[in-house]
Amino acid sequence: MTHVEETPLIREKHKAVWWKAAAVATSTVLAGVLGMAAPAAAAPAAQQSSIASPTITFVYGSSATDANLWKGVDLSCTGAFLGGGGYVSGPESQNAGLSQIAPGSRGGAALDDPRSMRVSATAAPDTTPANWTLHAYGICAHGLPGVEYQRDYVSAAGSGRGPLTALASCSPGKSLVGMGGQAFAIPEQVRLSTVAPGNGVVIARVTPQPNPTASWAVQAIAVCANHNAAEIVSGSTGVDNRAVKNATAHCPAGQGPTGAGFGHTWEAGNLVQSMLIPTSDRLVGVTRTDTRPVTGNWGAGVYALCLPT
Repeated sequence: MTHVEETPLIREKHKAVWWKAAAVATSTVLAGVLGMAAPAAAAPAAQQSSIASPTITFVYGSSATDANLWKGVDLSCTGAFLGGGGYVSGPESQNAGLSQIAPGSRGGAALDDPRSMRVSATAAPDTTPANWTLHAYGICAHGLPGVEYQRDYVSAAGSGRGPLTALASCSPGKSLVGMGGQAFAIPEQVRLSTVAPGNGVVIARVTPQPNPTASWAVQAIAVCANHNAAEIVSGSTGVDNRAVKNATAHCPAGQGPTGAGFGHTWEAGNLVQSMLIPTSDRLVGVTRTDTRPVTGNWGAGVYALCLPT
């Protein structure tokens, strides 16, 4: 496992991979595609026009390349992690998707350490498992005052329950600047299906696989600070039965993404978020079916939190 704070040269090296896998999405608002109510709004913090914009850098790390069903990458930076994402590659990547985007965490533990971040992914069982790799990205901010991590954890006791949703809210007086979410379960039995922002809140949702045999849980992470609230932008796909869909959320001119999220409409548990990549001015996402076909129409999209850079 390796990690390095990304330079412009490293970013250019990976852009070819991002653009090959992602296309510009339609302009339909993601909330409409998902057909779900927006998260309940917390009281908005006062806008603070005199606060300087933070400096944003991207941190990259990668896992081992093997056939294990679970992979995790711990990232480090000298500032504060606000969010991130990653992508999967290799022959088994069709079955693998992101299961944890956890700023302020290391090794799966909620440390509330701004210098730490964990990204993980899981793959569904396969009769002929093959190698795959997780590539992780973290968004690190320097010069952002009062960063805090608010978490909401919701669990299901025993098998047989449906999707779970958690909602994390910023403390009074602080504004939402980043986000994350994570699924807790036996790797092949639960999928992280939504990480989405609202006004001072973040929702995270997990969807179980058919006939789960163990308990599972979900955690939403709201990253908040003494700063103006980040602007929420989204990009979405069409609603049909295609196996792979791409979405891009563009930040306004002069702004860049500080938080990354996604969501989709299908609740059967066989969609994976195989890519969620923040760049200097946009967020790129790819959602796909695993080896089991989706029998109906579905839509997907991405959310970006944007701040002036």
